[in-house]
Amino acid sequence: MRVAQNVLINNAKINAPYLSGDLRTSIWWQFDKIQQWIVIVWSPLPYSRRREYENYKHPQRRYYLWRAYSEHIPEIKQTILTSLAEKLK
Repeated sequence: MRVAQNVLINNAKINAPYLSGDLRTSIWWQFDKIQQWIVIVWSPLPYSRRREYENYKHPQRRYYLWRAYSEHIPEIKQTILTSLAEKLK
Protein backbone atom coordinates (compact mmCIF):
# COMPACT_ATOMS: atom_id res chain seq x y z
CA MET A 1 0.00 0.00 0.00
CA ARG A 2 2.87 2.38 0.69
CA VAL A 3 3.98 2.10 -2.92
CA ALA A 4 0.53 3.19 -4.15
CA GLN A 5 0.55 6.09 -1.68
CA ASN A 6 3.98 7.19 -2.86
CA VAL A 7 2.88 7.01 -6.51
CA LEU A 8 -0.11 9.24 -5.74
CA ILE A 9 1.83 11.73 -3.66
CA ASN A 10 4.78 12.01 -6.04
CA ASN A 11 2.56 12.51 -9.07
CA ALA A 12 0.34 15.02 -7.27
CA LYS A 13 3.47 17.00 -6.41
CA ILE A 14 4.65 16.88 -10.02
CA ASN A 15 1.23 17.99 -11.31
CA ALA A 16 0.70 20.73 -8.71
CA PRO A 17 1.06 24.41 -9.64
CA TYR A 18 4.43 25.79 -8.59
CA LEU A 19 5.08 29.33 -7.46
CA SER A 20 6.75 29.18 -4.07
CA GLY A 21 6.74 25.40 -3.65
CA ASP A 22 4.47 25.51 -0.61
CA LEU A 23 1.67 23.56 -2.27
CA ARG A 24 3.97 20.80 -3.47
CA THR A 25 5.64 20.37 -0.10
CA SER A 26 2.31 20.35 1.74
CA ILE A 27 0.79 17.37 -0.11
CA TRP A 28 0.59 14.31 2.12
CA TRP A 29 -1.63 11.33 2.91
CA GLN A 30 -3.57 9.87 5.80
CA PHE A 31 -5.79 6.88 6.39
CA ASP A 32 -9.51 7.53 6.68
CA LYS A 33 -10.42 7.47 10.39
CA ILE A 34 -13.49 5.28 9.91
CA GLN A 35 -12.39 2.97 7.12
CA GLN A 36 -8.68 2.33 7.58
CA TRP A 37 -8.27 0.92 4.06
CA ILE A 38 -9.08 4.27 2.42
CA VAL A 39 -6.12 6.57 1.79
CA ILE A 40 -6.71 10.30 1.52
CA VAL A 41 -4.15 12.40 -0.36
CA TRP A 42 -4.56 16.12 0.30
CA SER A 43 -2.98 19.42 1.26
CA PRO A 44 -3.87 21.47 4.36
CA LEU A 45 -3.19 24.79 2.61
CA PRO A 46 -6.30 26.98 2.28
CA TYR A 47 -5.86 27.52 -1.45
CA SER A 48 -5.08 23.90 -2.37
CA ARG A 49 -8.70 22.98 -3.05
CA ARG A 50 -9.17 26.07 -5.17
CA ARG A 51 -6.06 25.25 -7.22
CA GLU A 52 -7.44 21.77 -7.85
CA TYR A 53 -10.50 23.19 -9.61
CA GLU A 54 -9.48 26.68 -10.69
CA ASN A 55 -6.24 28.14 -12.02
CA TYR A 56 -6.51 30.98 -14.51
CA LYS A 57 -2.78 31.61 -14.82
CA HIS A 58 -1.85 27.96 -15.50
CA PRO A 59 -5.01 26.05 -16.48
CA GLN A 60 -2.98 22.96 -17.45
CA ARG A 61 -2.12 22.57 -13.73
CA ARG A 62 -5.75 22.18 -12.65
CA TYR A 63 -6.88 18.81 -11.31
CA TYR A 64 -3.39 17.97 -10.05
CA LEU A 65 -4.74 15.51 -7.45
CA TRP A 66 -7.23 13.90 -9.82
CA ARG A 67 -4.62 13.46 -12.56
CA ALA A 68 -2.20 11.91 -10.06
CA TYR A 69 -4.80 9.21 -9.49
CA SER A 70 -6.38 8.82 -12.91
CA GLU A 71 -3.11 8.58 -14.85
CA HIS A 72 -1.88 5.72 -12.67
CA ILE A 73 -5.01 3.63 -12.01
CA PRO A 74 -3.57 0.34 -13.40
CA GLU A 75 -0.33 0.72 -11.44
CA ILE A 76 -2.19 1.55 -8.22
CA LYS A 77 -4.62 -1.36 -8.66
CA GLN A 78 -1.78 -3.80 -9.29
CA THR A 79 0.08 -2.56 -6.21
CA ILE A 80 -2.99 -2.96 -4.03
CA LEU A 81 -3.74 -6.44 -5.39
CA THR A 82 -0.14 -7.54 -4.86
CA SER A 83 -0.06 -6.31 -1.28
CA LEU A 84 -3.42 -7.96 -0.51
CA ALA A 85 -2.23 -11.25 -2.01
CA GLU A 86 0.89 -11.12 0.17
CA LYS A 87 -1.19 -10.48 3.28
CA LEU A 88 -3.51 -13.41 2.51
CA LYS A 89 -0.66 -15.91 2.16
